[in-house]
Amino acid sequence: MADVVPDFNTAYDLLDVLNPERWPDHPDGPVILGFHDRDIALDPHFMERLFAALPTNYQTLGTNQYIGIIHTQINSSTDSDGFQLTFTQDNHYCAYFASHPSSWRLWLSDPLRKQLAASHLEVLIDDRPIKVGPADLDHESLTIDLPSGLGPHVWKLTATRNSKEP
Repeated sequence: MADVVPDFNTAYDLLDVLNPERWPDHPDGPVILGFHDRDIALDPHFMERLFAALPTNYQTLGTNQYIGIIHTQINSSTDSDGFQLTFTQDNHYCAYFASHPSSWRLWLSDPLRKQLAASHLEVLIDDRPIKVGPADLDHESLTIDLPSGLGPHVWKLTATRNSKEP
């Protein structure tokens, strides 16, 4: 864990010696920070101070989000009409999502975004239609919001070319 855990001791309230500039550079992996419940008990603003001490380009995620990422199986399939993603959350590890929704980001290539923008889109999540419009394709990614509940969730995109009127 030496490559992902910053090098400092395990005493309490060490924000003044956190020194993120000394952390190993590994943009494709997580940095794991630990703290004591005593830090929060002694200072109710400890978490705010901790997050403020992190570099501005760091993104944080909670334990349930991390567990969801590593314990959700995502399968894709395509056919002549479009493609689908099937999200299967592990019943044991992903128990949190039995009663909480999750969001996922689908990164779209520029050529695919152009193709989709010129199409009529139908998007279904678990066979229920959801709205996706041209404004949703103005970004590099598309957010997929899954409902709560374990078991497979199917996101399906069907694109048909817009017909030009004479």
